[in-house]
Amino acid sequence: MLSSEELEKKTKALKVDYHQTFGTEQGKRVLKDLENRCFENHTTFAGAGKSEETHINIGSRSVILTINNMMKLSVEELIARRIV
Repeated sequence: MLSSEELEKKTKALKVDYHQTFGTEQGKRVLKDLENRCFENHTTFAGAGKSEETHINIGSRSVILTINNMMKLSVEELIARRIV
């Protein structure tokens, strides 16, 4: 298990990596595309009797929410929410 100092250092570095990846114009376009594809702002429900598809959609949404959290939340919030 990481010490609190190591966890903070790792989280800061990872946050920088996310910003370098998604902070450029190209990265912003990719992020917007992922937001549209990964159900960020609309329902993951695929319809009655389609529970497997709904679960896949929920997993996709989890990915984009994690990316956006890494971009928007402070290091302290990321650690407190156990996102890292």
